[in-house]
Amino acid sequence: MSDGYAYGQVLKSVAPTLPGNYFELDKDARANEVIETCHREGFHPPIGPDGITSGNPRLNTLLCAEIFNNRHGLKF
Repeated sequence: MSDGYAYGQVLKSVAPTLPGNYFELDKDARANEVIETCHREGFHPPIGPDGITSGNPRLNTLLCAEIFNNRHGLKF
């Protein structure tokens, strides 16, 4: 989680505003892009980029929950 690849895979599926070069960025830039993508999609993540790169499991669980609460990808 702390390198941002897992977030990229999730956001690629549910957030069309994720940039195409996301996986080419370094881990700090990927963390910033995760937060920026969340803002572009209209929700505000409870953590910042440093919360992602720190690898804190509780903070990353909060971010995952926020993504899935706002962009779960289910079609009704």
